[in-house]
Order: sequence, then C-alpha cells, then structure tokens
Amino acid sequence: MKKTIIILASVGVLLVSLAIGLYFIFGRSNALLAYVPDNAIAVGKVDVKSLLTKMDFDKIKKEDKVADQLDEVKNEMPDFLSEAMDSPLSTGLDPFKDPVAFLTIDRKSGEAQISVLMSVQSQETFGEFLKKLDAELDLDYKFRKDEERDFEKAYPENVRDRNHAIAWNGDVVILSIQDGNFEDDTMLDLVENTLFLDEERRLTNLDAFKEFEGNLADADVFLNLPAILKESKNMDLPETFASQIDNLNGASLHLGFQEESVDLALHMYYKDQELAEKNNFLGGPNDSKITKYLTSNGKAIGAMSLSLKMDNLVDLVQKLDENNEINDGLMTGFNLSLDHFEKMLSGSMALSLTELKKVEITEYQSSYQYDPYSGQIYEEQTPITYEKTVPIFNYQLGISDANLSSKLLGKLEELNLIVKEGNVYVMENSEFGTLNLVAKNDLWIISNDPKSVNLAGNGEWNAPQNEDLNKALTSEAVGMYLSLDINEYGTPEDVRDLKNEANFEDIEELANLLKNVNGYGNNESIYLNIGLKPGEGNSLYRISKALVDIAKL
Repeated sequence: MKKTIIILASVGVLLVSLAIGLYFIFGRSNALLAYVPDNAIAVGKVDVKSLLTKMDFDKIKKEDKVADQLDEVKNEMPDFLSEAMDSPLSTGLDPFKDPVAFLTIDRKSGEAQISVLMSVQSQETFGEFLKKLDAELDLDYKFRKDEERDFEKAYPENVRDRNHAIAWNGDVVILSIQDGNFEDDTMLDLVENTLFLDEERRLTNLDAFKEFEGNLADADVFLNLPAILKESKNMDLPETFASQIDNLNGASLHLGFQEESVDLALHMYYKDQELAEKNNFLGGPNDSKITKYLTSNGKAIGAMSLSLKMDNLVDLVQKLDENNEINDGLMTGFNLSLDHFEKMLSGSMALSLTELKKVEITEYQSSYQYDPYSGQIYEEQTPITYEKTVPIFNYQLGISDANLSSKLLGKLEELNLIVKEGNVYVMENSEFGTLNLVAKNDLWIISNDPKSVNLAGNGEWNAPQNEDLNKALTSEAVGMYLSLDINEYGTPEDVRDLKNEANFEDIEELANLLKNVNGYGNNESIYLNIGLKPGEGNSLYRISKALVDIAKL
C-alpha cells in the first residue's frame, strides 16, 4: 500500500513539475472543451498556469512540511519517474492545454461516470509510460489497440476490478471512473463520445456553454441543466415550476484568486429572458434606505438585504397552495389573506448583527403540582434567569400599507404574542433576550438591542460607515456582508470566551488572514467576495501557506 501511495504521489509531483516547466512557455488552451459530449451533466476546468503562478509553488514547496514530503516522494520514486522529472515530455502528455473533467451517466448501468481529459503529445510514448506504471503498481492492465481508427485503450484485466478505463489517441487521453464494472459497450461509448465525437454532439454547441467559456476564471464548473433534467425525468416537482425549469439552459460557477480577495461568481443561463423576468420574484436593487436602521453603534459585523416583487411572490405561493390551505389556515387566524400581505409589505427587508453580547435570558420551567384542597393537578411555570452570549440583531421589514400593518399588530396583541409598552411592542421570553418591535409608517424594526426603544417616534440611527457593507447591500436585489475578523465581534472578554469555545488556535493562522465576505446578486448572477487583510503575495499563496502551517500542528 505504501509503495502504491508513493508511486501515485510521484505521478502527482511529475504532473505538477510538467505543468510548471512548460505552461509558462506555451500558455493556456481551452481546446479540450471540444471533446466534452452534450450529455455531460457537469463540466469542470482549471487554469493550471494561473493557479501555479498565484500559489507561488516554488516558494510553497520549500516550506519544511512540504519539502519533507517531497523528499520522501523523491527518494522512493522509481527510475523511470525520475527520468520523466528531468524530461517531462517523456511521459507523452502535453501540458499546454488545461485539463478538463466532466460527469456523465452510463446509459447501461445508470451509474455516474467521472472522466478527465488531458492532451497527448505522443500516443506511443504515453502508451509506454502507462505500461511502465502498470508494471510498477501491478495494475494487471489489459492493453488493446484499434489499428483501423488508431486509438488505444487500457483497463484492468479482472472484470471485478474494472471500475476505470483509459483511452487515448494522438490528441487526447481520457481517464474515466465509475462505481461498478465497465462493460465492453461502455468502453465503446467512452471512445465514441470523446475521441471521435461528432461535431453536432459537442457541448460547445450549447449557447449557455458558449457564455460559460466567456466567463472562465481560475477554476470553473458548468452545469448542463437540460441534460440533468433529462436524467431526472421522474423528479416529483410542483407543476407550477415547469416553465421556470424548462427555461433554464445552464448554470456556471467561477472561482478566481485576486491579490487580496477570493472571488466566486454564479451565473444562470436562460433560454427566454422575458419569461425568466416574468417568473422572477426578486425585486430591483435596494437603495441606501435599507441601511438606515441597521445599527445603533455605527458598526455591523454582519448584514443581509432582500428586495422582492410581492405580486410575483404571492402569485407563486398561491399556485403552490392549490388547496388554499394558507389562506384557510394561517391567514384566517389573523383575519388577513395573502392578498392583504401583498398590499401590506413593500417587499424590502434587511437583517443586521452588530455584536455578540451577554444578556439576561428568562426561561420558564414547567412542573406539575397537586392542590390538596381541590384535588386538582395543575401546571406551574417557574422562571429561571441566566446570562447568555447572543448576537445583537436588528430586523427591518418594509411596510407599504400602515392600516393593514396596524390591524396585524392589534391581532398579535390580542393573541398575547406581543405586549404594547408605550410606543413599543415587546416580545418577552425570547432566547435572544427581550425583543422590541417598533412600528413606523413604512417599516417594522424588530431588535434585541435595548436602544431600539429610542426609534419610536422620531428616533434615528446612523448607518454603518462601511463601504464593503453598503455596496453589498445596495447593489442588487440580494446582498450580504459578514466580518471574518473575530476581534470585531464584541468586547475583548466576549471574544476571548468565543475563541476558547471554538478552539481558535487550531485555525488562527488562517483566520488572521481573513477580513470579510460580501456578495450581491439577482435572478441571473450572484457574486461573492472573500476579502483578505493586506499582506504580501496573492490570496491563493497566502491561504496555501496558512494551510501548510496549520498542517504542521
């Protein structure tokens, strides 16, 4: 087992060295994407040159932990791999094109099949390299060559071990793995669907995939939604979603490493943009009013905002509620209907966290008592008060009809769910401490911040002076921000307690790099940014180094 691990590690080091030595000379290529068949349900691609450059691999491999592992691999490496390290092209692989992976479903067994494509520089040389690897690892491969079409394939001789197969010609090699045995016709499908893929069968013909290719970053994943739906014909989904689902043409995820941030982007691709907008229940970009009552102390460690098209959302809910159970059930108790809620709510809302703080929590413990005079057993509630560290939060709910809002508040008061104290409604016995509800003409503010009572009437708060937060919350219909600097979460005492509870020292090296995460989006795209504190080197290098340091522990 150790020999096998060392050999596989040697191959890994070889491939990395191959990439380092040649990518910088010849650059990148997307040519292998043309070999992905249109029945692939997911495709992944990495920009090896970019990742190796940003990771600063030459510097990382000199770290003690990495250097020790590389030395062990080098000492155990067979002669033919050592020779390949000195002359990478002797493997027969061509590192000038970025590798591609894709996922398909085997048409016979129904098993998921993962395939990896790499470019070939010499068909004969790669075959010889694979035979040496087979002999070194005792893989017991069966090698076959199709003279007529000039391709080769290799797979385990023993059928029970045949959970993977390799096929290659003078242009590309494909390694495919699945849970279960490869049959002969599966091998033929593998070859026909990649090495000799017809022009009309290429996934690159899909418009959504063409858009995906235009958004490539350091690492990218494409989801072929039409193929996924075809493979999932028996999904039990509500009929009302049919048009929305059928309109989806694909989705993609893109990861990029910048100097002081890690960027993540998600894109949805639609066949019909007008239909997509018709079915969209997200509203337009939030304006700066959404940050007006986020915090009493001028800072927020986290916040979210959301803008909804209430008419579209209520229409969707009513279609899903075919038996009118919501109106006949929940809404009846409040003497309101979904239509009333559509009129009452503006569709905007926001939530913020300002700090972690110890507050007094009162819980009631139930016990049953016996009254000897009446002979009755009754339930007694005993209040238990204790301190608990909780997040201080403020929730804003946009109101467009003050009369309906007042009617709902009256019903909540009648049901003893809230108690009016002056101009503030109070909800006791919360796990977050006392909750205050302040109702303004166009807004409800629900908060466990004691200072929220001052918002009744003309009370005002100052919006956080945080550029990242304000941009995230007001750029699009959905926004979020979270500080990743734990030292901002509360008093030094609260932070110390939090670090102790979380065994913070285990991840301190990595946590000290992080600044915040913020993002925004709509029904077509979502952007997420993980910010790092200022420092030397690209974000990938700094994160990789921190992970190496953590591994030393």
